Amino acid sequence: MPSRSGVGTTFTGGSAVDGVVVAVQRRRRYRVKVEWPGVVESSRGPMEVIIGDISPGGAHLRCEQPFQSAESVQLTIRPPEREPFRITGTVAWSKRVGESTQLYVVGLRFTAIQPEDRRFLELFTARELRGKIVGTS
Repeated sequence: MPSRSGVGTTFTGGSAVDGVVVAVQRRRRYRVKVEWPGVVESSRGPMEVIIGDISPGGAHLRCEQPFQSAESVQLTIRPPEREPFRITGTVAWSKRVGESTQLYVVGLRFTAIQPEDRRFLELFTARELRGKIVGTS
């Protein structure tokens, strides 16, 4: 579908009903914003990261070093409401934020996750999204 512009926002796909544009998310799952600490282990060793958003299928990370696309890593997630858990993932993309910073953002696609950890993320994201939709959080 063609892109449509709204007030300061561009939507890809979606539909307009009575002048209201409904956006379509390209991801398979919705992500929710978090500020959780984590550690990524790669061939270069461990690196502290901040998880900026998450879903049962992937996460957006902030860190001080780039990763290679398609690199396989282990992510230990430390959510505030339960014990840390570990997920295997593949780097979808990695880019530096701005020209003069040492901050990078990374898209991580989960490739191996324990069933109980996936269930936790499914319930967490559903609860967070439900709260935003009905205004309860």
